[in-house]
Amino acid sequence: MPLGRRTSSAALAKRDIENVFVTGFEKRRKPRKHYVYVMVVSWTDHSRYEIYRRYSDFFSFQSTLLQLFPAEAKDKTIPSLPKRIFIGRSHVASVAEARVDAINSYCQRLVTLDEKIAGNIHVLTFFGPLPGDKQLEKLELGRPASLHPLKIPTGSLWEEHLVVANFEKDSEQQLSVEVGAKVIVVNKDESGKIQCLL
Repeated sequence: MPLGRRTSSAALAKRDIENVFVTGFEKRRKPRKHYVYVMVVSWTDHSRYEIYRRYSDFFSFQSTLLQLFPAEAKDKTIPSLPKRIFIGRSHVASVAEARVDAINSYCQRLVTLDEKIAGNIHVLTFFGPLPGDKQLEKLELGRPASLHPLKIPTGSLWEEHLVVANFEKDSEQQLSVEVGAKVIVVNKDESGKIQCLL
């Protein structure tokens, strides 16, 4: 990771990564055209951030991680990234889209590894907020705001969301859902109450 993109150690103090979900990708045009992966990172202090990382950021991060943990690299404890593309155009939407699921799996596996790796300052810094990343509303268990929008297929009337915090139903009219589930939001009123389907 470039030197100018570090998170302060104070921002990382006394918290670990709870989960990471890659929710899609976005095209950027500065300094030149490229794509970033959009991730929601939840921390044990209940803070959440929407962060943006290029594939080249992941590649640099992975290279350093393999150097820091050579034994875990050799026995393949550390997950693999999708392969780099050296010939042809790697800055096209189809390449970014094809990598989304693999990068999501990579992130989720990485943050569930042994504390030695998942709690390493290199990992915490990579997934920590940088300038340009967004702080999201803190989640409390049981709140409907525990959904994060996923990419919506063109022409869809309903929105698909990813559950990023467990929700335990309070009545028969509600659904209990766990982190990682996908739901379809069919109605949302002004108070924030939502109706959804699994």
